[in-house]
Amino acid sequence: MPRREDFDADTLHVMDQVATLLLISRKLREMAQTFDNSQELDKTQASPDAKKVLVFARMAGRDLMEASFRKSSVRGEHLADVRRELSPRLGRAIAAASRLADQERDALAGAGAKGDFIQKAVLEPLRGLQQVWKELDDGAVPAGANRDGWNR
Repeated sequence: MPRREDFDADTLHVMDQVATLLLISRKLREMAQTFDNSQELDKTQASPDAKKVLVFARMAGRDLMEASFRKSSVRGEHLADVRRELSPRLGRAIAAASRLADQERDALAGAGAKGDFIQKAVLEPLRGLQQVWKELDDGAVPAGANRDGWNR
């Protein structure tokens, strides 16, 4: 199996973003089971928002991976295009996750539970991804990469 040391900084950076998206998707699907098994949580109300987050995660993961397979001379440009095209969807996914987190917190507070699973497992990672994309678009460089963000 490959190890992290086998990849350059730009590839690792994309892999980390894709892993975050995959984890968000899995955690949200786990939460769906909780919604199914809980009388306090309304799955019908939550489904449209959950679907927005899942669709975004799938699209972004796919597009980031596709861009990462490009030649190194055009990879950075393609990844920037992915971020630019998907940033509005990321904003909508964050809004949807925020509504889900509010619904979970409100419903489970009455049952004496903490109700912060979506906040921690979905919303915070989405906000983290948004921050990473903003930093990259503002010219930040992944650790170990050159100043345009990519090893060549």
